[in-house]
Amino acid sequence: MKGAAAVLDLRGREEECGASPVREAIEALRVLETGQRLEVLTNVREHTFTLAQWARRNGFAVEIEEHGREARLRFEKAE
Repeated sequence: MKGAAAVLDLRGREEECGASPVREAIEALRVLETGQRLEVLTNVREHTFTLAQWARRNGFAVEIEEHGREARLRFEKAE
């Protein structure tokens, strides 16, 4: 995956009231068009697992880069 991507930073958001960080990321993925990309930053392992599984089941290419607790997930909407 190359080129610029929109970035959604979920780090530190797990304790916020309101919309779930995972739900926010899924909604951002749903509006992507073919070839568009989204990068998600998180420090919650459950976010990494849940988002990667959802994205793969829904036709996205997924790359995951982990450093300790932090992860950078890159999603690209496939055709």
